Amino acid sequence: MFERIEQFLSAEREISPDGPIYVWLIGPYAAGKTTVGLKLKERLSSFGTIQHFSGDKHFKQLIAEDTDSRLHDGEIKPDGASTVVIKSSEFDDEVNRRLIQEIQDFKGDVCIIEKASGKDQLEIRDLSIKNFIRIIPQAVYARSVFVYLSCPYELRRQRNANRSGLGGGKDDLIQVNVSVFERFAREDDFEEWSKIIDRPLIVVDTST
Repeated sequence: MFERIEQFLSAEREISPDGPIYVWLIGPYAAGKTTVGLKLKERLSSFGTIQHFSGDKHFKQLIAEDTDSRLHDGEIKPDGASTVVIKSSEFDDEVNRRLIQEIQDFKGDVCIIEKASGKDQLEIRDLSIKNFIRIIPQAVYARSVFVYLSCPYELRRQRNANRSGLGGGKDDLIQVNVSVFERFAREDDFEEWSKIIDRPLIVVDTST
């Protein structure tokens, strides 16, 4: 995986040496995006200034700002356990908007971004790739490589359960509400990504 990403970065840098290159770590909840992102940041240090971004920071900020619970119910506990249920895609759209703004402001060399996706079985929220891709600026998309992290559902479910108690750690992981996890994370959505993405797409099995 790392070799293929390094090859892409080297080739992209030769073609267009100016501006950041964007590495998107995509896939369902608990597929290993944070773990891979932190390892990738270390591995790519020779490429210059590297920054690792995640929507989790904006997710928590928006939870704190939504004091009247218009967009959500529940809370994120200090240990990372969560009872949060988001009420509409308005919340997700604002998190995405803030994330995109953050990476556009980045002036370094390589930008690593985590992005979870999935299909809402209740059709209340839209976390589909189609909905997200539409807001990625073309200048960012044109310099992007996408890394899809694939992992069996049962292992992802166990990983999510183990996140309780990790909220104060260095990775600041959030445990997804169990009912929400069931709604979004049962199905692998790789086929949707592969149909829409026309940039380099690398598939990585994170089950081992």
